[in-house]
Amino acid sequence: MNENQPSTSEDQDFVAPETGKEEIDKGYPVETIGDIEPTQLSPEQFDQQAWLFHAANSADFHVTQDFDYSQEIVDTATLGQGLYTTTDQKVAQNYAALRQAAAVAKLLPFQAKMLNLTEAKEARNASVPKEIVREWVEFARPQIIDRVRQTSDQLQVSRYSDVLGKMAKLVQKDIVDLRRDILDTGNAPFSIVDDLWREFCQVQGWDGVICVEGGEDHFSKNQDRTYIFYNLEKVGTYRDWQERKARQESNELQ
Repeated sequence: MNENQPSTSEDQDFVAPETGKEEIDKGYPVETIGDIEPTQLSPEQFDQQAWLFHAANSADFHVTQDFDYSQEIVDTATLGQGLYTTTDQKVAQNYAALRQAAAVAKLLPFQAKMLNLTEAKEARNASVPKEIVREWVEFARPQIIDRVRQTSDQLQVSRYSDVLGKMAKLVQKDIVDLRRDILDTGNAPFSIVDDLWREFCQVQGWDGVICVEGGEDHFSKNQDRTYIFYNLEKVGTYRDWQERKARQESNELQ
């Protein structure tokens, strides 16, 4: 092990949470959004019911085929690599203009379990619950240490050490913000933290998060709630939902 690598004497004390477990009964702020079955709607009905909007890179955008986490611009992934949507169509149009996107896509979620990190009555963020912070550190820390062991690149070692140092301080903080504290530790494009946060949410059974992103610099005063989906099967355009329905029916016939 390189001398600049972080000490791993306590590694055996950290055990990742069980995969696939539900955390809703712990009292976490998780809510299920989308109670309308999208596959039962006509195109016109879908457009009328759609309440989420995404600045799309294609005029014929649909989630299933067009979205790729690895191709998202890192500067826009302020809450981890996921599909970013807003309830305000004008906000989506502003983002589309800024990014020279092709269009604003209309989407519907269905039975998506979202970790809601906003205040109930105001469009501002709440602190991430301490238990979630603890479980996040237990989940992510061993995987980052494994990356350290696997590289001889001293720049990467230094970056990973910086991430581990910031992560250790999280459990001591009274107020933890998702963007500022948990995800602002990457120190590199397509940070391991972005990847691991998405994986952590999926392991917990959460399809995404609801958070006041704060926007990019152009929209820093925007207080709209952002709905970020890490499980892309729980949200889609009209075409996405119809294709999923067709796949399911085909599988049932086999």
